[in-house]
Amino acid sequence: MLKARYQRGMTGVSLMLSIIVFIFALLIFFKLLPIYMENFQLVNAIENIEEDYKVASQIDSDLRNIILKGLSEQNIDLFTPENIRKYVTIERNSSENTVELTVIYTREKTFFGNVFFLVKFEEYIILH
Repeated sequence: MLKARYQRGMTGVSLMLSIIVFIFALLIFFKLLPIYMENFQLVNAIENIEEDYKVASQIDSDLRNIILKGLSEQNIDLFTPENIRKYVTIERNSSENTVELTVIYTREKTFFGNVFFLVKFEEYIILH
């Protein structure tokens, strides 16, 4: 048995294993970062619509077109005029004169081979 003074520090194998785990975590981080940044831009673009338009007085179809225009200005191509109804629901609260937008969508990102990440976003945005 080795004495305690020779058993200090990390072995070469444990160092290599730690480096591999760190690189794997970095790889996951850099694969998922663009998806989350896109979602952050989506929420900001929709919230900025409130500053430019009086959204409470817009009808639903005009509001969807305004959302598409705001997203295209931010170079976000998640939705098309054909599928925006599927992902964006609009609820009006007439007593508070607000519009509640619910945006639910999924993003898929290939990790390697046939392994991929599936990320589901649910955003609730209240516009006045």
